[in-house]
Amino acid sequence: MAVVSIIVPAYNYARFLPDALDSVLAQTFADWECLIVDDGSTDETPDVAQRYVARDARFRYVRQDNRGLPAARNLGIRETGGKYLQFLDADDKLAPAKLEVHARFLDENPGVDLVYSLATFFRTEEPEKVLYSLHGNLSRPVLPKVGGNRDALRRLQQYNLSPPTTMFARRTIVDRAGLFNESARACEDWDYWLRCAIAGCEIRYLDAGMPVAFIRTHRESMSRSSERMIRGLIDAASTFHTTIAARQWNASTLPAVYEMAMGVDAVEHGRRREGIRRLWTATRAATSSLSRLRWGVYTVAASLLPRRPFVWLVTRPMPERGLELIRWLRPRRT
Repeated sequence: MAVVSIIVPAYNYARFLPDALDSVLAQTFADWECLIVDDGSTDETPDVAQRYVARDARFRYVRQDNRGLPAARNLGIRETGGKYLQFLDADDKLAPAKLEVHARFLDENPGVDLVYSLATFFRTEEPEKVLYSLHGNLSRPVLPKVGGNRDALRRLQQYNLSPPTTMFARRTIVDRAGLFNESARACEDWDYWLRCAIAGCEIRYLDAGMPVAFIRTHRESMSRSSERMIRGLIDAASTFHTTIAARQWNASTLPAVYEMAMGVDAVEHGRRREGIRRLWTATRAATSSLSRLRWGVYTVAASLLPRRPFVWLVTRPMPERGLELIRWLRPRRT
C-alpha cells in the first residue's frame, strides 16, 4: 500500500490533465498511488488517463457518471488506501517536492492533521509568469497562515484558507469529519476544511520556502464565478445539519460564513427579516475587518435594495485592486 494517495478528479479537462499528471511523475517522493476519477467526461479524458496508466503502474483510472467534484473526490477517497491524502485538481500542478515536504512534516508532527503551504497561480497562455492571486492583481501572496485548530476555525468561518491542491491530509480526517458534501455545487473544499476544524483537526501552515502547488487560472475555473461560489456556500449551509460537524458544533447559530449564506438565501426568497437577522449575526461574529465590512454592507443592502439588485451586489467578487490598495495603505506588520 502506497503512503500517499493522490486523487485527481477530472471532467472534460483532457487538455490540462497531462500537466497535472506529469507533475505527479516529477515528485521526489516516490511512494504514491494516483487515482484519476473521471466524472463522466465527454472529451478525450479517458484516453489521456489510460496513457498514464499504461506508462506507470502507480496510476489507476475509474469512471463514474457525472455527479460533480465532491462526489469524484469521495470516490477517490473510498478507492484508495494511503496513509496520507493529496487532492490534485486536473488543471493544477504540484511542485516536485510537494509530497516529500508535506509527508515529512506530518511524520514529524503526529498532532497535525492537515498541512498546507504557499501556492502561486498561472495562466495557461503564460505558464512561466508567477501570479499571487486568481486575477493576478496582488503584489504578494494572500494565503492566510494558520497556526492550529482554534486559529483555523476562526478564519474558516470568514474565508477559505487554500485551494485543495495545496492541502495535504491524514486519512484519519475522514473518520472525524466525514466525506465531502456532495450537495455543494462549489466551495466544497472550504466547507470540508471548516468541518475538519469543527471536528478538532489540527491545521497548520508550513513555510516550505517555495510554492508547493501551481493553480491554473482560466475562464472555466470554478473559483472565478462569484455567483457559483455563493450558491455553493448556500448549499453547504443548508445541509450543515446533516453532517458530523453539526453534532460537534455547540453554538446556537451556524458558523459565521453559513449565517451569511443563509441570510443571502433568505433575502433572495422573500424572507427579508430573517435574512437581515442572519447577515447581522454574521457581521457581528466576524473578526476580519474585510469580512465585517463586506457582510455589513450586505446587511444594509438587504434593508434597502430590491431582491435582484441585492443578489447582484452579493455575487460581485472582492476587487483585487481594492485589496491591493488596502494593503498599500495599511502598515506591513513585522
